Amino acid sequence: MHAKLCENDRNTAATTRTRAQYGQSQMRRLLTILVAVVGVVASTGLAAPAVLTQNEITPYLHPQRLVDVGGRKINVYCIGHGSPSVILDAGEGETMFTWHKVQPAIAKFARVCSFDRAGMGFSDAGPLPRDANAMVADLHTLLRRSHIAPPYVLVGHSVGGLYALLYADRYLPEVAGMVLVDPSFPNQTQALHAASPTLKRMEAKAGDAYTFCYQAALHGELSINRGSEAYAICGFPPHATADLRTQCAKNGAPWCEMEHLSFARLLRPSFWSALGSEDAASYAIDSAEDLKAQRSYGAMPFTVLTAANDIGDSPLPPAEMRAIDRAWNAGHDRLARLSSVGVNSVIPHTEHFIQLDRPAVVTTAVAKVVSQTKRRLNLAG
Repeated sequence: MHAKLCENDRNTAATTRTRAQYGQSQMRRLLTILVAVVGVVASTGLAAPAVLTQNEITPYLHPQRLVDVGGRKINVYCIGHGSPSVILDAGEGETMFTWHKVQPAIAKFARVCSFDRAGMGFSDAGPLPRDANAMVADLHTLLRRSHIAPPYVLVGHSVGGLYALLYADRYLPEVAGMVLVDPSFPNQTQALHAASPTLKRMEAKAGDAYTFCYQAALHGELSINRGSEAYAICGFPPHATADLRTQCAKNGAPWCEMEHLSFARLLRPSFWSALGSEDAASYAIDSAEDLKAQRSYGAMPFTVLTAANDIGDSPLPPAEMRAIDRAWNAGHDRLARLSSVGVNSVIPHTEHFIQLDRPAVVTTAVAKVVSQTKRRLNLAG
């Protein structure tokens, strides 16, 4: 698995917590690569049960608007009003639900749209490979056919940040601003491997897991052989069925509905195919595509939010962890310099999912960029 330091947390030390708490507070971005796929469900981003209401979760339990992008459909969800439109793109393996804490808040001052990339959530699978070129082409078609008019403020989390950059490079007149949330950056794999030989060794052991889980899902092994090796490797915890019944009784119907959806997606071969292709492209292909198209963004309002990575423990040697953090921050500094007014802000008390750890910080950053954009383009409101 790649070193995007991204979505699929593997921190088994949190097993005594509810899965909701696990998803929110234990998303160690470096633990992504420890075990190939174990813990994908843990990245669903469920809020703690005390703050999860039916109104908050309902829009993400069902398709909202399925838009034809050329013989297949992508699920998109828009709320709020005004221009520019804020477009939210999730990290690897994630659905639009990862934005459930910030999308309603952004809707108070802007039109904001989230979507499920091909093969994720309620969107149909798309043709392989699922590289940055494919993601940008899908998004451009989706926005056009959804009649979501530019200008846009693009908000990308993790690998979604790479896709936002390439979109801006390809369609710069449409993009008025960007907020990148702990984003991937070009050639990060090389940078992180240089910083941590341990990380490089861990990743080398994890390479075939997506293929393994795709085959297991294709042959029904995940739904038939509960408790099997495949069942554990591909993201289901031991005793998942019994644990889910217990947690559903404890945490209520909204939590339970989202957990059932999270488990169900792991049974779909199309999910593993899309996820594996996204991940494979992220090693080098996405970087090459981004760097080939990369341009200066002039004075575009541009904010990078970097996770302080100060929650929980790391399996890596402390010196390597510090070197990785330096490389990660340096990569984000380079991104910020693509705009003459770009800034990179390190956000304390956060892990990789800043939008879940500190949603108000993300909302405030988006509000600032939207305001700057309006002034720059002389937009009303």
